[in-house]
Amino acid sequence: MKMSLSQKQQLKLYMTTQLRQSIELLQYSHEDLVEFVREQALENPLIELEETTSSYQKSTTGFDDVLPSVAGETDYRDELLQLLHCEVKEQRLLYACLTIVHNLDDNGYLSRDAIAAYQIPEALLQAAIQELQQHGPPGIAAFDLRHCLLLQLEALEPRQIVAEKIVTSHLEDVANSAFEKITQALHITPHSLRRAIRKIQALEPKPCRSLFSRPATTITPDATVMLSDEGFTFQLNTAGMPKISLSTAYDAFFEHQEAAEFLKMQFKRYEWLLHSLNQRQSTLTRLLEAVVAHQQPFFYQGYIALRPLLLKDIAAQLGVHESTVSRATKNKWLATPFGTIALRSLFTNAVSEDGASQTSIKVHIQNLINTENKTRPLSDQKITDLLMAKENITLARRTVAKYRDELSIPSASKRKCLI
Repeated sequence: MKMSLSQKQQLKLYMTTQLRQSIELLQYSHEDLVEFVREQALENPLIELEETTSSYQKSTTGFDDVLPSVAGETDYRDELLQLLHCEVKEQRLLYACLTIVHNLDDNGYLSRDAIAAYQIPEALLQAAIQELQQHGPPGIAAFDLRHCLLLQLEALEPRQIVAEKIVTSHLEDVANSAFEKITQALHITPHSLRRAIRKIQALEPKPCRSLFSRPATTITPDATVMLSDEGFTFQLNTAGMPKISLSTAYDAFFEHQEAAEFLKMQFKRYEWLLHSLNQRQSTLTRLLEAVVAHQQPFFYQGYIALRPLLLKDIAAQLGVHESTVSRATKNKWLATPFGTIALRSLFTNAVSEDGASQTSIKVHIQNLINTENKTRPLSDQKITDLLMAKENITLARRTVAKYRDELSIPSASKRKCLI
């Protein structure tokens, strides 16, 4: 039987709508996607949702299914991260330190549950915590109050042995004023006990409470980038995404002609939704595999090591149109050792003869100015010469001046006047 003109027009409109939906899904953030799926379930009686506990769609290596929402960092946290990049040279130790900093709460404490998701070996984790004591407030990255106080006591000279023993075994006794019990257990005099307690009372139980401000907004990353034995890899975030299945509650209605036409259309919508979601996941997975592989140095060293990368480069590698890559990178966020970043920030042009990216060059310029002699600030020409001598980056002096202006850094003469 030939299809009527009305049916053809209806099918064409349906296909156009579904194609537009598939394109829109690609540019949704994770949160937008979850909301969209729930809306579809409300509109389509054949879509059944089952809540899941899974947090990730795994990539090439296994990690625990945990991804905390990550908020914007505060100034102090940024300063600590920058300091760690300058001071910590061993890459795995640096990665561990950065990961810890991004998982601290507002008081500077570290949750074992949160850090467990990154599968950092215990010895490396402890080494990173000790490293942070050298650069942050004493007691930072402690697991609990006892750990926090011990970290601060261990940093004191001379060592406060009695105070350390009290914190280790008798904090509850101090709280309960069981002083005689403590003196007998530790074989110390009441005077030694009072002196040790004064030392403990002078410690800061919340080492970062005055340094970390509460974030105004929280960003849920679309994926997280983690270190494995083969380098950095990623996991897609599926937290909050329910499992979609076909409801059988309406099977009997397919026998009724009027209901059957409606249900057949809803079934097509169900199938197209599954197809669109699978296509989105496949495209995003391939995209992230390519980007993460290309930008491996960035995940070790930060923006100073960012490689040039264009949307068209990834499009050619994946065999898709550049507009597809553009949509797939829109509204996407990655949780990395350097905080939560926009996926598009990993795309940048090459601007020097050696292929250095604009972003990495700006970081080099910023670092040179940060460490310059403040009584003899570096001129733009001197910065140009140093970039060539130290980093083998060839730039014109006017380009250096342009990037310095974009960084809101005054000229050498004005920087000297500001000292």
